[in-house]
Amino acid sequence: MCMAFIGLCSAANAQDCEFETSATADYKYTKVATNSFWANWFTQVGAGVGMAQKNGFTFSEGLDYGRTYGIALSVGKWFTPGYGMRITVDWEAFGGRDNVTLTEGKYAGMKVDYEISSGSKNYAYVMYENLFNLSNLIYGYNENRFWNLSVVPKAGVARNFYLNTYTPVLGAGIQSMWRFSNEVGVYLEGSWNVTTDAFFKNLTGDYKNGSEKICDLKVGVCYNWGKNTWSKAVNLEDYEALSEEACAKLNDLRSQLQSEQDENARLREELAKKPVEVPAPAEPEKIICGNTVSTFFNINSAKLNSKKDLINLEAVATTAKNTGAKVVITGTADSKTGSSAYNQTLSENRAKAVAEELINLGVSKDKIETRGIGGVNDVTPYTLNRRAIVELK
Repeated sequence: MCMAFIGLCSAANAQDCEFETSATADYKYTKVATNSFWANWFTQVGAGVGMAQKNGFTFSEGLDYGRTYGIALSVGKWFTPGYGMRITVDWEAFGGRDNVTLTEGKYAGMKVDYEISSGSKNYAYVMYENLFNLSNLIYGYNENRFWNLSVVPKAGVARNFYLNTYTPVLGAGIQSMWRFSNEVGVYLEGSWNVTTDAFFKNLTGDYKNGSEKICDLKVGVCYNWGKNTWSKAVNLEDYEALSEEACAKLNDLRSQLQSEQDENARLREELAKKPVEVPAPAEPEKIICGNTVSTFFNINSAKLNSKKDLINLEAVATTAKNTGAKVVITGTADSKTGSSAYNQTLSENRAKAVAEELINLGVSKDKIETRGIGGVNDVTPYTLNRRAIVELK
């Protein structure tokens, strides 16, 4: 169960998700993106009172002889503002009476010795729990919200230390959280759990029951470690702005090239009108161009999928063939997602994808140099670092 929890956490790494968020007072929804693996983890420590109620007994009788006092420790992670998981270990010590005479119901008058009674007769359970933040799911994520309400379906296993028995447990809870800062909050949580009749034992003979019910109420402190807010997702306008900037630089390059071609045509006309002896031309100097063009990629992808990027690469290919310039392609990934080794491979693949497109457009393979520099954080927002930079030298 623990390995499944860790595996789900790892799968969430280096992935973007869209989640509705009401960051403004009038609840106009925008999008947020997932953070890195180490973001939005939390630890909770609580203490409270519980009640073990045998099937067929009234609530007051269960509270009288099945009362327990316990502490709970939880470690968990939020994957989105509305969904998270946690592992909880709960230790309960008996605080009720050793035996009781039933006064109501089918077994009125029966004297019951409740075997989880005192001393070492304690129990504990480990629970795997899902967290659904109703405040964020219904009203949208708001990082300034003081109070959040969550429902907590859970499943796990319990151990009775006196009887030396293990039994499965299913349950659900409601958690109310008050946040005092980004790191610290206080919570109140009530739970209702059901286990099998083997967990607690009736010593009076033929009394039979089908299940045991355990309810508890706990109050505690929650500490959030690592980044515990959510980044705003990059919208289409941000991509368009950077693409327009790249197009403007490419247009400047085209204008420079056209000016050089016009000047060469004028010189040819003058030479044709008045032939003159000219010395053998020296080897032409290489054209150095500081302008760059960027192509962008989706997360975890090295596939070109933007028509605008393909048009830009056609213009680069034309310039490279006409001038004989060398093409240098640098692939990058964003450093906020993925491991260093994965980002290095991904950046190299992005550079190679652009190189293959230029070769298809007629650029000589000998004139192309590719490299990948892994994860970077050169531009804002960070998702725009998922690109390949093309330079003519």
